[in-house]
Amino acid sequence: MNGLNFTLEDAVSYFGDREIQKGRGYLNKVKLESVSEDAIVARVQGTVPKPYRTVIHFASNRVLSICSCPVSTRCKHGAAAMLVAMKAPKSKVGTEVRAGAQEWLAELRRAVAPAPVDREVSPTVVVLWEILPAEGWLPPRLVCFKTRQQPQGAPIGKLEPWKSFRNVLKARPTFVTDGDLEAIKMLLLDSSKGGDYQLDYFSLEGAYAFKVLEMLAETGRLIGRRDDGVVPLRFAEPHEGTLRWRVLRSGEQIPVLDVGLAEAWCLPTSEAILYVDAVAGAIGHVITEQPKDLVVAILKAPALNPLEAKSAKELLKGSGQPIALPSEAPTKSLPKVKVPLVPALIVSSLEVPLHGGTWNLRTSDGFIDFARAEFRYGDIVLEVDDEGELIETNDQGTVHLVRDKRAEKKALRELAKIELVELSPPEVKSLGNQVARVAFGHPNSWHWEKFMNDTVHELESKGWKLEIDPEFRYYHTTVSSWHVDIETSQEGWLDLELGITVDDERIDLGKLLVDLFARDPRWLAPGGLSMIADDEMIFLKQPGSPRVGVEARRLKHIVGTLIDLFSRRSDDLRLSAFDASRVKELIGDSQWDTTGLDKVRDLASSQLAGDGPTLVEPPRGLKATLRQYQLEGLSWLQFLKEHDLGGILADDMGLGKTLQTLAHILTEKEAGRLQSPVLVVLPTSLVNTWQDEASRFTPDLKVLTLHGPERKSHFGTIGEHDLVLTTYALVWRDIAVLQEQVFHMLVLDEAQNVKNPTAKASAAIRQLKTMHRLCLSGTPIENHLLELWSQFDIVLPGFLGERNFFREIWSTPVEVHQDLARLQVLAKRVRPFILRRTKSEVAAELPAKTVVIQAVEMQSAQHDLYESVRATMDKRIRDEIVSKGIERSHIVILDALLKLRQVCCDPRLLKSSTAKRTASSSKLSALMEMIPELLEEGRRILLFSQFTEMLDIIAAELKRSKIDFVTLRGDTRDRKTPVDRFQNKEVPLFLISLKAGGVGLNLTAADTVIHYDPWWNPAAEDQATDRAHRIGQTKPVFVYKLIVAGSIEEKIVALQERKAQLAAGVLDEAQSSSVKFGEDDIASLLSPLPANR
Repeated sequence: MNGLNFTLEDAVSYFGDREIQKGRGYLNKVKLESVSEDAIVARVQGTVPKPYRTVIHFASNRVLSICSCPVSTRCKHGAAAMLVAMKAPKSKVGTEVRAGAQEWLAELRRAVAPAPVDREVSPTVVVLWEILPAEGWLPPRLVCFKTRQQPQGAPIGKLEPWKSFRNVLKARPTFVTDGDLEAIKMLLLDSSKGGDYQLDYFSLEGAYAFKVLEMLAETGRLIGRRDDGVVPLRFAEPHEGTLRWRVLRSGEQIPVLDVGLAEAWCLPTSEAILYVDAVAGAIGHVITEQPKDLVVAILKAPALNPLEAKSAKELLKGSGQPIALPSEAPTKSLPKVKVPLVPALIVSSLEVPLHGGTWNLRTSDGFIDFARAEFRYGDIVLEVDDEGELIETNDQGTVHLVRDKRAEKKALRELAKIELVELSPPEVKSLGNQVARVAFGHPNSWHWEKFMNDTVHELESKGWKLEIDPEFRYYHTTVSSWHVDIETSQEGWLDLELGITVDDERIDLGKLLVDLFARDPRWLAPGGLSMIADDEMIFLKQPGSPRVGVEARRLKHIVGTLIDLFSRRSDDLRLSAFDASRVKELIGDSQWDTTGLDKVRDLASSQLAGDGPTLVEPPRGLKATLRQYQLEGLSWLQFLKEHDLGGILADDMGLGKTLQTLAHILTEKEAGRLQSPVLVVLPTSLVNTWQDEASRFTPDLKVLTLHGPERKSHFGTIGEHDLVLTTYALVWRDIAVLQEQVFHMLVLDEAQNVKNPTAKASAAIRQLKTMHRLCLSGTPIENHLLELWSQFDIVLPGFLGERNFFREIWSTPVEVHQDLARLQVLAKRVRPFILRRTKSEVAAELPAKTVVIQAVEMQSAQHDLYESVRATMDKRIRDEIVSKGIERSHIVILDALLKLRQVCCDPRLLKSSTAKRTASSSKLSALMEMIPELLEEGRRILLFSQFTEMLDIIAAELKRSKIDFVTLRGDTRDRKTPVDRFQNKEVPLFLISLKAGGVGLNLTAADTVIHYDPWWNPAAEDQATDRAHRIGQTKPVFVYKLIVAGSIEEKIVALQERKAQLAAGVLDEAQSSSVKFGEDDIASLLSPLPANR
């Protein structure tokens, strides 16, 4: 039967009556594409828009149909196609090229084509065919894989199982060759057996097996498997085969065909008997003295008992062939083996699922620790429940083992004494090939520790052989030495390689730690190190070797010091050269064998990891005497500059950060190193402070202030100055000009202003060209650690990594999870680059009372209001003096001066509508920046103002900022309660009106006094200050006077110094008639504000 010659009966026989009847309804929906002896190809329109493709193959009077419909084979579409093809006109021989001839012609075309020129060919996807012997119920078979393979080369990459055989005939993948397709067709025909070809392998028991193997071997893609991987199988020389009978342990016999090759197995096919030797990469014919069919028939024999063997023996005798016969008493002729018994116990551990399965002996951490016992007689190994005496061996075949039952029972009694519990059959089964049938365990760790310490030796003394698997959790080796190799690169990196020596072998510690972190999340989790006891035994694992036991304290020091590097889950340990002190701390005084340490010590010393810098002499031109701590600060700044390091000067407010920085700049100038200007970026409120202190303490420095609209006219002279001042509000506006200049140094005062790295000022500052960077901040961290990162990203770019990495490794663990250990590590990292002294630390060097004039500059709206009031009052006073004379003009003068002082404090103190529309107060803003910083330092504050309404405004701001305070004013009836609350340290801030609290109070709990507005009489201010600075005060007192630069307040301070008695006499009610106020003094008090600087 073929595609050109078949009948209706043939169609009914293959498809069945039911499908033929269904197919008749589709006859008008069939479109034949080709009809040949080999196949019928058609498209049949079904119930979906796209027609189904149907192929009916014919070979050796057998039929195989494949359809793209869901049924896929023997369907109504195939039946319809066969019925239509049966009535279609048949082509005469030679009138068309048939499908089989088309494939052969394609192969011939490739064979006669000119040989291609050698060229480099990319790997291609191919199908590999692996041949496997019979196993259990599985027949000898072929399985398929996809892989990438170099032409004429071994496969590269992973072998990927491929089982899509049924789809190949519908739509052939590009990697399936013509030869593959032909093999699949033949194997499908062999394995169809009624249409069932859904298995994931091809049986080699069919008619086409030999032909397929022969064809695949020619392609080089028929493979076998050996210890070192897969190997192509090629047809090789034939081998003679000898038929013999092998006795099994059951006493039964089976026939085997011996070809004299240790690793070969035999494959009977319909055309020949083959041997397969994967070790040699060979497949070939087996030549037997007996007829092939007889040998194949014998090899199909099941295991025969003596009675069955007797019958087979009689039949084989009648064959007339010289052939080996089965024995009627096979066990009598077996060789006997008699050797001493050696009981053996093998202990191991296995991690098992925490959920599912039956695990009576599983530990709480998901492991099962077990032992399996064996009886060993020479090379023969038996399970302890194996009662058999017939043993199959590799070299002698089946032997009769003479067992020492008495010794076996004694060994089992000894095993019972160690109180191990036998695992249940489900547990044993779940262990897989670790155990055959019998295993013992115990859920308690203390039992296994006792086992290792005592039981092992007891069993060995009684003849047991103990073998300990490297994975057993209670067996470990110890570290004999620790190593660290340090390589310093020219790019400024330190590459660390950590190692340990175990049993004379050096092992990469980094890789062991990466594995540990994957197994135990405590090590890198926020706060995790604190959860690990110092004396906990930690086990490091390496494949194929015993575990290494290390006390946790040693590893905690390593991991804690390098936590950010290990958090990358990599064993690549690379640090910035800025981290040299961290490497030095890692090594410490412990017993490390090191290489490259000298360079690291030099780097660490240059980063103040030792005793600090050598003190330097103050610059000659400095018009101030530096206290000891300030001289140390100057020396530290010089040290940083000498070693090209940036840093943060983080002294408490009032300790002279500005003075130390100016001394540093002047030292650079006097040493001849100041070849370009120093740029200081600062808040607008501090411009006047820097100008004043520079002119007072370092008059030799040429200072340029870039502030106000006229600043652009000075851009061309930037390079002619020593010190250039600009503000955070202007630096980004002027960046195009500033980034053209290379600055000797960049100083950021109140550097917490750059805490937002995406702000315009922060972005602009990062564009500035400078050789040295310095931050000044009494509070480098106000709210969170990312503020510290922002400053370090400017002074030492890259030192603390990228922002997101810093958040993940440092700020989130510390701020969210309160990981104090990690905070300590971070503190040690940044310590060499931060200098911070608190007032309490330098108290011995401080005077009992330190007065700080804090200048504030008014901004545009407040500035304009002041000038408007001043101009109006100036005219009124002049008119009054002309009209009445100065002696009778005191009331108008006092009113004018009062209004100007109110504008300086806060425009809302004035009662005019214009003043009320001016909502901003530069002094109030400065105060609200100052108070949180002082409270952060632990200061306790008295705040005085002579305006009770000003205290109300300040109180409202404090409430908005959620800062606790108490108040004492003239209308306060209960004076004791606020005083007691402050003295008892219930609140840190006391608001006091100057007249109500200037006398009669003892407030020694305070160490800081703020005068919000200056009073004419310095004695009145001193009396207020003495509420804190008095007998009983144990700490230095800092007094801050907030003064609006260039305003009447600045003139008041000057009068306090020059004409204190005059000012008090004219303006105090008690003395207003005793002393007169001259016109020059009035003119000075009412002089215009300087233009915004």
